[in-house]
Amino acid sequence: MSSLQPTVASRHEYRVRGAKVYPIVGAAAIGILIPIFYLAGGVQAALLSGLALVVIVGLLVFYCQRSRLVLDDSQLQVTTLLQNRTVPLSEVDGIRTYRTRYSTYKVICVKGRGRALQFTNFAIDDAFREWLQGLPDLDLRDRDHVLAEIAADQELGSTPEERLQALSRAKWINIGACVMAAAAGCGYVFGGEAWRGWCYAALILAPVAALFLLYRSPLLYTMFKRKSDPRVETSVLLMIGGMGLLFRSMSVNFVSSSELVRYTAGVLVVFLFAFYRPAAKSKQVAGALLAVLLFGVFYAWGAVVGLDRMKDPTPVETYEVTVTGKHYSSGRSTTYYLSLERWGPFNGPVHSMEVSSSLYHEVNAGDAICIALHAGMLHAAWYEPVECPAYPVSSPSQ
Repeated sequence: MSSLQPTVASRHEYRVRGAKVYPIVGAAAIGILIPIFYLAGGVQAALLSGLALVVIVGLLVFYCQRSRLVLDDSQLQVTTLLQNRTVPLSEVDGIRTYRTRYSTYKVICVKGRGRALQFTNFAIDDAFREWLQGLPDLDLRDRDHVLAEIAADQELGSTPEERLQALSRAKWINIGACVMAAAAGCGYVFGGEAWRGWCYAALILAPVAALFLLYRSPLLYTMFKRKSDPRVETSVLLMIGGMGLLFRSMSVNFVSSSELVRYTAGVLVVFLFAFYRPAAKSKQVAGALLAVLLFGVFYAWGAVVGLDRMKDPTPVETYEVTVTGKHYSSGRSTTYYLSLERWGPFNGPVHSMEVSSSLYHEVNAGDAICIALHAGMLHAAWYEPVECPAYPVSSPSQ
């Protein structure tokens, strides 16, 4: 690709969008809000709120007056509230497009490891847009480079066409693995006990499969890629495996979960060690590492809790306990609790147990329910409501 930069005939200076409007709006806000605060809270409230508003509006005015984007025939200068940066046009590498959940924006990249320049807050004109169009599209350049590497890799086929078809096969392999992991997650969370062990194993193996693909075929698979990257995104497998294990573990009632912390930490360390290298190759390293840490926490905790809930040889103790009350908490979802009298390992006057919606609406204060206490395969005791057996069970005092 040519290294020639687009030329600029004259100097162009641009201010922040709304630079003339924001100060007026701020002054109007001060004039309107201070009397309202005075009527609501008196002189002290008006003074404090007025001082805060003056500081905020003052910073806004200073930002609007100071910020500049200047383009001339030799350099590009960006001045904001906290920085003043000048880059020679010969050091401009090209433009990249970033996509967030709600917007898409472009940045100007600098050669080397210099931080990209953002210009979307400035009121640019056609001359600046014409200069931008002459810059290399770095996303397209990277895409072409990856495709060229795939086409040249003899391990993927005997001809460039066959090697590029391997990329299509890799996409279907990844889709199949994600579908299988999602099905295992549904079976693990909502399925019966007969299938739960197999579903748990499938979720445990989902990140292992992603790791195998990443190290076996790095030209075909990657993590946390840009949209323009033609390779296959494998981080979905990590997310499905971690979330599936986590959902099942969220409703478990433990006597104490402290015993599981060290196991979780061990699994998390192995997870981070395994995925550090693929994540570090991402174009957004910090975000990729943070996502790996988050998925790793989900995966490690869910895996350890799931293992603790596996059948162990220790006999299950069943208690008949009286319900003393019930309550729920609501937010994005509703969680239901029953308040119980003293029983088994709990000596406090009130103890709450998370239950399903159906059980919550079936029982009332004064009713008796049965609780099964499990020792836990990893020695973290947990309990769950069960149907009362026909034979006598332990009373809370026993």
